[in-house]
Amino acid sequence: MQIERFATGMDAPAYAANAMTQAAVERKFEIIGEALNQLAKLDGTTAARIPTFQRSWHFAINSSMVTPA
Repeated sequence: MQIERFATGMDAPAYAANAMTQAAVERKFEIIGEALNQLAKLDGTTAARIPTFQRSWHFAINSSMVTPA
C-alpha cells in the first residue's frame, strides 16, 4: 500500500517534521474516504459488508485532523 511506503522508517517526530509525507498520506486517506462515501451512497449493503467500513470511513474523512503525538 502506498500509504505504508510513504511513511516507512519514520517515527512520529520524523513524520510530523515532513510536510510532504503528511500531505501524501492525507491525500490518500481523502481518496479512500471519498470512495467509501460514494460506495455507501450507491450500495449501502455492499459497504456494510466491509468489515471495518465505519471505522475506516470515519478515519479517512477525518485524517486531515489527525496529527501524530
